[in-house]
Amino acid sequence: MLNEGEVRVLRKSYEKYADKLYCYLLALGGKDTVLAEDLCQEVWVHYAGRIRDMKGWKDNQVLAWLRLTARIKYRRHTQKGSVVSECPVEAFQEDLAEESSAEDVVMANLLFRETFQKLEPTERELVRCKIEGISYREGHPEDTRSANALAIRCSRAFRKWRRVLAEEGLEYI
Repeated sequence: MLNEGEVRVLRKSYEKYADKLYCYLLALGGKDTVLAEDLCQEVWVHYAGRIRDMKGWKDNQVLAWLRLTARIKYRRHTQKGSVVSECPVEAFQEDLAEESSAEDVVMANLLFRETFQKLEPTERELVRCKIEGISYREGHPEDTRSANALAIRCSRAFRKWRRVLAEEGLEYI
């Protein structure tokens, strides 16, 4: 449940970014209006659930988060079962480039890669799968651990990576 202030923030954000988000998803989805509408709804529901964590965010941060979440949801929808790249920098690079100078983008990419490399190989793979929106089991059917055990390991790996990012002054939502 959202309190009145959170509902106001949600409404304000929706009024400000709904069209931009829809157009972004429409472009990602090759002008598939049904897909864009469905994914928009998923992003706004996710945003409503995370709104408390975003208190004090600047407009460009909210918009970047909405686009990143939209891209992740789009990839989850279209690329289930795909194997992801070594480091999922591409997931946020375009949004970062729109709001930042070239030097900021290069520095963020370097810090992103450095922090990602501080994880163990299995942790990196778990985090990559989560970012790309696929289950670890889909990417690694040979792993015989239970789904519950994998979910716990994924959650721990992602929390560890977020701590490493925070130590570097970066944030991944």
